Amino acid sequence: MVLGKSTLIKQIGKLLKPTIGKVSVRGKVGIVFQNPEKGLFEQTVYKDIAFGPRNVSKEDVKEQIEKAIEFVGIPERILRMSPFEISGGEERKVAIAGTIAMEPEILILDEPTSGLDPVSRKEILDNIKRYQNENRIIITISHDINILAEYADKILVLDEGRIAMYENTEEMFLKTEELERLEIELPEITKIFCELKKRGVDVNANIYTLEQAKQEILRHVNVEAEVRSE
Repeated sequence: MVLGKSTLIKQIGKLLKPTIGKVSVRGKVGIVFQNPEKGLFEQTVYKDIAFGPRNVSKEDVKEQIEKAIEFVGIPERILRMSPFEISGGEERKVAIAGTIAMEPEILILDEPTSGLDPVSRKEILDNIKRYQNENRIIITISHDINILAEYADKILVLDEGRIAMYENTEEMFLKTEELERLEIELPEITKIFCELKKRGVDVNANIYTLEQAKQEILRHVNVEAEVRSE
């Protein structure tokens, strides 16, 4: 069996047994598969989010549901609407909220921003990051290196079923030769700063997030201002 991304997350989520070796996972796992909005089926958005926790727990789960709604950033105006009457970005949020409402310690997201506009993409990723800050583990499967650079702490690269790289994000983008061999492009923001460096601009080329870019630009502007004042 070739260990691709789908096989990997199914094994972590105990939906598939490995044919060789074993997978050990501590804690409850929640998986949001690619295009999860296709699994929406309830009469209202609220009922869809509540379906999982209400059918698993005998306790009052209202707080869990409301917390999931807040985390994902679902507007109250759509909670009583049919999930088939809302936008694609809102559908994706509902599907993610339904999984978060189950309170998994490990949340796996398969291409969570596929097909979304930039605004919806940033909203979803920012809110998922907040969920991670509550001592949760987030595993995101994505082909978008810009998203991984901006949000991931560590990046694992699979190549034909094998682990080709597993590094902290900052260290990953220093290994340009290895990335080139694996045909992985640098984030767009990194390319810009590498090009500036080549053209003689005194900047740090190892920039891979917008916040880092902002700080580096401010540093460069301040340095230039000091030189001129002298």
